[in-house]
Amino acid sequence: MRQLFAPILALFFFLPFFVFAKDISLQSGTIGVVLSIKPDEIVAREPVQMYLEFKSTSPLFSFKRCNCRIKITEKNGKEILNYQLEQNENYIEDRVKEIPFIFPNTGDYLITISGESTNKVFSPFNMKEKVIVTLKHQTEGEKRWEEFKEWLISLGIPIAVVLITAGIIFRFALKKK
Repeated sequence: MRQLFAPILALFFFLPFFVFAKDISLQSGTIGVVLSIKPDEIVAREPVQMYLEFKSTSPLFSFKRCNCRIKITEKNGKEILNYQLEQNENYIEDRVKEIPFIFPNTGDYLITISGESTNKVFSPFNMKEKVIVTLKHQTEGEKRWEEFKEWLISLGIPIAVVLITAGIIFRFALKKK
């Protein structure tokens, strides 16, 4: 019984953190990037946080030696962001960069993450991913209802798992008698 309690408790507390993020894995040569966009539904004219987590099979990769960029273009090719990631000693260890952004309009956007070594110790990379930006027309009451549903889901799923697990354990306990 105690062996089941810890995983159920962990699921109850940590599941809400994994429900509302869009994670995209990209790979180019020896460099990989996990692009996380929060919230997962990208809405025009509302702020999002983009997190770039760089991974490499080459121990030579670091932000200090990389001219890394993130570029965002609209469907028509108009560039709306061309951001050079800082060559900073602090990013060598964690390899994560946070970028706040607001998509101006609805539609398809192309996110391009690229880079090349300043001293030619790793190969250049170029990764692209299409994202879709929507427009949400909501009244204040609809926004509150959506927030309540998100809260309910974040609590409801773990509670349902706990109740189902408790029911299964209780059923097996009755069978043994």
